[in-house]
Amino acid sequence: ATHCARCTTPLCPSLSQPHHQQQHNTCIPSIHPPINRSAMAAMNKLQLQRRLLSVAVAAAVALLCLGDAAAAERKSLKECSLEAPLLSSKGSIAHWAVNGAAAIEDDYVRLTPDEQSMRGSFWCMEPNYLRDWDVYFEFRVFGKSPVIFADGFVFWYTATPMAIGRVFGSTGKFKGLGVVFDTYNSKGSSRQNYPLVLGVVSDGTHKMDMDGRLSKASSASSCSAVFRLDNRQGSARVIYRDRTVKVLLDVASDGKWETCFVMSDVDLPAHGYFGFSAATGALSDNHDILAIDIKEALKATQDDIIEQEMIQKQQRRNQQWQQQHPQQEQQQHPQQHQPVKFKMMQGMMNKQHEQHEQHHAEEDEEEDASHKQRKGRSNKASSSSSSG
Repeated sequence: ATHCARCTTPLCPSLSQPHHQQQHNTCIPSIHPPINRSAMAAMNKLQLQRRLLSVAVAAAVALLCLGDAAAAERKSLKECSLEAPLLSSKGSIAHWAVNGAAAIEDDYVRLTPDEQSMRGSFWCMEPNYLRDWDVYFEFRVFGKSPVIFADGFVFWYTATPMAIGRVFGSTGKFKGLGVVFDTYNSKGSSRQNYPLVLGVVSDGTHKMDMDGRLSKASSASSCSAVFRLDNRQGSARVIYRDRTVKVLLDVASDGKWETCFVMSDVDLPAHGYFGFSAATGALSDNHDILAIDIKEALKATQDDIIEQEMIQKQQRRNQQWQQQHPQQEQQQHPQQHQPVKFKMMQGMMNKQHEQHEQHHAEEDEEEDASHKQRKGRSNKASSSSSSG
């Protein structure tokens, strides 16, 4: 026979059947039963699955290690990043300039107090060297009035630091990006979408008004968000990556981030400056900045890897803040239940605020016209002297 009678193993022609059974005990059923080929196939499949799983785990670990390495090597604009305690021994913050009504406290910068006719700004005087950047900041907007308040604050990234002005505490003419956190509709239309977060990109040739509108807007996007809370902080991220601006909000600082808006095909100035400003009119509010963290924007996959770390860090800050400043019980004031007398008072205050803003606008226009006249006379005098 050329094959074993029991296991069908091919036999060498020189070996007899009994010799094969002596040398190969696999042929004796009492010691080793016949091979189950279906069981062998299932076992091979299980081993293959285990190998694939181990390869997948190794790849995931390698990806996490790459993410950790990328986070460790991530560039940071440390000169413009802040967290409490803010004040130095000299009572100031290095690399930052405070203007107007803005004031530095130990654990926050107050752009404006809850008082009428306040304008304040806070600018990092070090130019940005990051091509793509990710700015995380914590803020707080609150005041005495439960319903009527104004005006809001702005996150700026511009070619140069801006002077104090009437447009949310800065001049309305800029080259760069402004993300406006607007709490008051200056045009008096429906307040259904307010508070409003508005992104405006300007080339520097047009002026923005108090509603964040340009005389000829080059680009603008917005979303509605209830970021004004009773003495509680919110958080925001402004990401500029691959000519795209993305704004994310976590208005309660509880780790629940939501995309506010995305702006594409945006060209921002290189080596620009980061800043914040705010303003009040006849209506007012406190506008505070609590922390700022400016880092290089990661690629999308790397950004997802460190997202959880940012959320945990933010939650720890929020817990620390609540321990240092016991949260007051938030009171709800739905407008539909306001008495008629209060609604009339609200209408009067809104009208007074609009008149206040109109008065300041007229003053600014007169100042601009006077400046142009002085500049024209100076140019005329210089040309006359040169011709003489």
